[in-house]
Amino acid sequence: MTGRARLILGIAAVLAGTAAAPLSMVAPVAASSWSVTLSASAASVPTGSTVTLTATVNHSLSAGYFIDVDDQTTGSAVDFCDVGTTCQVTVAWNGAGSHTFVAYVDSDGAFEYPPCCVVATSNTVTVSWGQAITWSVSLTASATNAQQGSAVTLTASANASVTGTGNTIAIFDETTGASTGECSTGTTCQVAVSEPAAGAHSFIAYVEADPVAEYPPCCIQAQSNTADVTWHAQATAGIDVVFQATGSLPAFPCPDGCTANFSGSAIGAGSMQAQSGSEVYAATFAMSSGVARGTVSYTEPGFPFCPVDGSATGTVTLSGPAAGSLQRTSTPTETGVVTAATFQLSFTYQRAGATTVITITGGTATIDFTFPDTGPDYFISNVTGAGLGAFAVDPVGAAGACTQATRSLSFTIAGDAALALR
Repeated sequence: MTGRARLILGIAAVLAGTAAAPLSMVAPVAASSWSVTLSASAASVPTGSTVTLTATVNHSLSAGYFIDVDDQTTGSAVDFCDVGTTCQVTVAWNGAGSHTFVAYVDSDGAFEYPPCCVVATSNTVTVSWGQAITWSVSLTASATNAQQGSAVTLTASANASVTGTGNTIAIFDETTGASTGECSTGTTCQVAVSEPAAGAHSFIAYVEADPVAEYPPCCIQAQSNTADVTWHAQATAGIDVVFQATGSLPAFPCPDGCTANFSGSAIGAGSMQAQSGSEVYAATFAMSSGVARGTVSYTEPGFPFCPVDGSATGTVTLSGPAAGSLQRTSTPTETGVVTAATFQLSFTYQRAGATTVITITGGTATIDFTFPDTGPDYFISNVTGAGLGAFAVDPVGAAGACTQATRSLSFTIAGDAALALR
């Protein structure tokens, strides 16, 4: 900054430059090839807020060249840089009104406005101070129900950026009064929350200027809706399920891949244990009249591999009313009632003839129940597959489709699995 005088202005300015290359490495730049652009971090902010102006040039500054950032409204030089390709200046204004800024690339040895010896002039940017922002903020959750211990993402979205305003976007757990996180920049704040025990929690977001994380905060500018999340106990024991369903393959063979739906009946029974904090649950249940629905995506090559070769992946959902009882260890000791069961399972097969063995690879199991004092709830857990099933087509129809014209083909799918929960 040798040879340049700094003016004391009513605008607070902070300079941040980038390191310069050694002079021996800087090649001369023709005056006609320079260009510079100017941007502002915000266009409208409350009185006293800071805004960052960024001037960017297309060449690294060589010796004797400067990036000047000036306030056209006041006719004042704001600040300058003499190295690098970027010049950042932070400005604040304690009054109300708009200021228009411009940047120059020049070789003026004096820090003055306007500079002489200008080789490039930027666009102008206007920033308004003192225009009050009417804040609003909304809150969403990535899930309303989750297994205990699993994370749910909360997203708070404000209608304007809090950067440089002195405000933050803060998210709190209304149930516990705890802060879950806050953000001091941008319009969006995301935090991940998790609960080790089953239970319901309500969350809320604020735009606020409280210097400490406390609930409720002071200096609230806006308050969001509440987002409710319920964490459920995770089951820890085994279940047996049996299902049988029918459907129609729309094209057989299908070397490029096809999709078919199927439906039928399902039954299931077993025991389930779950723990939520110090609370232990134990359930026994039976589902005797469930429904099976699913989808299979299959590839069946044509002659000469048809019908002895083929493969598929699919999903099946087994659901229905269930009967059973549920005990818990807490006080008061209550007996709950199992009301329904739902299983969502994945399977695969590799065809080796008209009847193909399927393998259940995993999925989820959910048991719905109710207690007289706490009402309805459910257990949910991931399951690992165990047990086999069959995917069968009519062998005569399959052989005819392989040697003659492609046709639709009915099939039966059946499964019998002892599921392990994890």
